[in-house]
Amino acid sequence: MLGSNLVGVYLHGSLAMGCFNPHASDIDVLVITKRRVGRQKLRLASLALATSLKPRPIEVTTFSKRDLNPWRYPTPFDFHFSEDWRTAYESGTALRRMGKRGEDPAAHLAETRARGVVLLGPPIESVFPTVPVLDFLDSVFGDFRWALRKLNENATIEGRMSASTYLVLNSCRILGFLENGRVLSKAEGGDWALGVVPQKYAPVVRQALHAYRHTNIRGDHFNLALVHSFATWVMRKTNAVSGSDWSEKSSIEEHDPRLKEK
Repeated sequence: MLGSNLVGVYLHGSLAMGCFNPHASDIDVLVITKRRVGRQKLRLASLALATSLKPRPIEVTTFSKRDLNPWRYPTPFDFHFSEDWRTAYESGTALRRMGKRGEDPAAHLAETRARGVVLLGPPIESVFPTVPVLDFLDSVFGDFRWALRKLNENATIEGRMSASTYLVLNSCRILGFLENGRVLSKAEGGDWALGVVPQKYAPVVRQALHAYRHTNIRGDHFNLALVHSFATWVMRKTNAVSGSDWSEKSSIEEHDPRLKEK
């Protein structure tokens, strides 16, 4: 469809990091192009609508090279589709919101550079920019606040995952990055957090891990007061950790030893 305009296709998220749940996870893909896709957005939208949910939800974002270089935050993107946008696409209102800037891409781009998989195209390091660490942190904290709102709405996220599972495990990922400088999956973040969180929060982390790894996601029956308490504890903890040491670093590569090796 994109022909010579296509640079590469890259997998990120749970499938790239080895914790994909075929009953609850979605498939996350980033597409890089030489220039913006223009009128082909309609064809991309039709393809996404026809392909997603067969069998799993797909989330795809496209960036042109000019969207990524020079680096800007919030970051421009060209086209985006996820199941959260399905109604907007079907009603014809979604494309008016394309070609904007957003906070989410910074986290997705950084995660892909750290843990992504090449499906097609040149190596990740030659295509994806280094993401300033403060932009990455602002992006993941924005996602944290969004998940907290979804929790209050008693919503489901990413297929059938509950807002409680999403919020708890993403909180663990944030804390793990701030303390160790490592880009973790949800499952890795939860496993790591079990060794550091106060004992009263360990059950809610275990429950989130169990829900994430098994099929009965809707019936997880979290103690929402405890989830809120855990989220508040994480916010206080991250406020204490995310100080001047982080502002002195220019990119995530300076924190995560695996990226230095690359």
